[in-house]
Amino acid sequence: MAGDTVASLIALSLASGITMMVDSVKLANIAVWIVIRNLGTSMVTKDELKHQKDIVEGCYANK
Repeated sequence: MAGDTVASLIALSLASGITMMVDSVKLANIAVWIVIRNLGTSMVTKDELKHQKDIVEGCYANK
């Protein structure tokens, strides 16, 4: 499921106008982390992705 998540998130982010592949890959990595921490089949919501993205960006803001 992680590979499906990566492929779909990169495709979705590029289709929605994100021009930097690096940003697409960052979002995909965050989405994969959300998926693999759950048991069984799961999906990522927009709110979950935004929340985790804010946490990740906050961790690196002070460095």
